[in-house]
Amino acid sequence: MTMPFLPPPIDRRFADPIGLRLMPVEPLFDVDSVARASRRLGEEGWPGLPVMRDGHVIGVFTEASLRMALIRDVPNLAPIAGLVQPAPPCLPVTATGAEALRAFADAGVDWLIVTDPTGNPLGVLRAGDLYGRPRPVDRPRSVGGMATPFGVYLTSGTLGAGANFGALMATGALMFLSLFMAHVASIHVLDLRWFLTWSPSWREIALSTLTTLGFLLCLRLLPLAGTHAAEHMVVHAIEREEPLVPEVIARMPRVHPRCGTNLAAGAMIFLGISQSTVITDESLRFLAAVVLTLSFWRPLGSFLQTWFTTRTPNARQIANGIQAGEALLAAYARTPYVPSSIWRRLWNSGLAGVISGSLLASLVLELFSRFVPGFQGLRVYL
Repeated sequence: MTMPFLPPPIDRRFADPIGLRLMPVEPLFDVDSVARASRRLGEEGWPGLPVMRDGHVIGVFTEASLRMALIRDVPNLAPIAGLVQPAPPCLPVTATGAEALRAFADAGVDWLIVTDPTGNPLGVLRAGDLYGRPRPVDRPRSVGGMATPFGVYLTSGTLGAGANFGALMATGALMFLSLFMAHVASIHVLDLRWFLTWSPSWREIALSTLTTLGFLLCLRLLPLAGTHAAEHMVVHAIEREEPLVPEVIARMPRVHPRCGTNLAAGAMIFLGISQSTVITDESLRFLAAVVLTLSFWRPLGSFLQTWFTTRTPNARQIANGIQAGEALLAAYARTPYVPSSIWRRLWNSGLAGVISGSLLASLVLELFSRFVPGFQGLRVYL
């Protein structure tokens, strides 16, 4: 059986009258002063303002009119009659979007004057108005978040959404175990014969370096890196007032300047230099640590985010990030103002969950090393 032919849906942008999309504008008159016209043009931000005389539109006052006034040295209180520019096409308020689009193309202009049936200007229509201008959504000025094995957690500082406290604990436990495994592997590497001849100070530096690299490699290989990227990309979209849809999120940057990776990078630089014996003078070593940390913590943090702590997220991770973002915006729309305090912000940051999970994982390993047969060897590494 053949399917009946169905016409394509009508695009309401072009079928509806332009009166539904125009932006109301109060016209000028040819006897108005240059000062008034200039002030209104600047305050209202229109490409031009209709100018009327005897009930008819005779042209528009634009930035070109102002340039002409400056060139001619026209006084501020002079009338604008001699500065009027040719008007763009005028369309009646009942014209359709398709007629407006045709007028844009035929006249080669970006805006039109919309008039009532008697020819009085009601407002202007810009090409962008045919797309419709979505109602602004009240959004938090800045958003933070964390990646967890069970999805994205987001916070405005006073509100949180997405992954729960248990998921944040799982992040802490996973990061602790990754660091622990990297530490154990590094110790085994340094037990190789080639490293046994190294001095204790160099072995300590090598252990720290190998542990850090191993930990970063673990983060890169875990699915957590993709979730971390999705979190950053959704945060970028919220802060840029972009819609939370997959095609927009997918083109957002993976690197975010407020990521905790940047702070970790700064700590690595400072501790690495301040605890090093390469610079023997303690004061000079501290000064070098401060200067180099302030100079390179962001570049190093961006490098670590790009190559280790994030990776391109998959569709499921992006969808989960969008779900957390929508939940946060919905909560913010219901309660845009919540009394803030340092304790509320610390709690909503997610650090409490991550630290709790890390301590719990450490405790479990300690108990295993003490009481479970076959795990006593762990005490060497704890």
